Amino acid sequence: MFGRKKRKAGRGHGEDGFTLIEVITVMAIISVTTSIAVPKLTAARARANEVSAIQALKSMHSAQFRLKLQGTIDANHDGVGEFGFLQEIAGVREIRSGSGERLDPAFFSAAYGAVDSGGRVQRSGYFFHLFLPGAGAVPLGEGSKTAAYPAVDGELAQGYFAVYAWPVSYARSGTRAFFINQEGTLLASPNDKSHYSGTANPPSGLAAYLQGATAMTSSIANRAVANDGQTWVEIQ
Repeated sequence: MFGRKKRKAGRGHGEDGFTLIEVITVMAIISVTTSIAVPKLTAARARANEVSAIQALKSMHSAQFRLKLQGTIDANHDGVGEFGFLQEIAGVREIRSGSGERLDPAFFSAAYGAVDSGGRVQRSGYFFHLFLPGAGAVPLGEGSKTAAYPAVDGELAQGYFAVYAWPVSYARSGTRAFFINQEGTLLASPNDKSHYSGTANPPSGLAAYLQGATAMTSSIANRAVANDGQTWVEIQ
């Protein structure tokens, strides 16, 4: 009579599941795909954050001049409008004039008025810090709502302000650092030397000014070495 055929080792017809080799192969493919996709996704998100930071700085510049022309802030009472801090232009805090008045409607999103104790606000992967001049045009940053406004020089605040933007996490949420001042000059730094990142390593108030500058009345470092040792370049 006929002998019984031997069944080949492995899965039988109709059996479910994967062999160990198949599982290992799939895991290897997923690992390779992830190693390629994640860096690309991170880079794309960082680029989007940089674009958002640039647009925010441009909008801050516009809001500052609306505020100045309206003349709402006149802390030295000379009849000339002054530039304001983020909390002032966002309408979340009384203005420095001491009148108890807030901007209503505000000239900027209230979200940008939510500054921390160091005067910084975090939005879309970037920190922002606005400076106004004190005595001798030394840059002064605001504090949280519970802190008093610093001693801004009212006359100098009619002509000068500066804002920096830098990544919350260097090379992850963004790479470049940005700067804008009253002239509307928007500068970018590759941030490859200072590695400005988060609250632990922010730019100083004079970081983007010419090397050796000690006041906000000094020239900015457009295509020149700045106080932070980096070269800042104007962008449109």
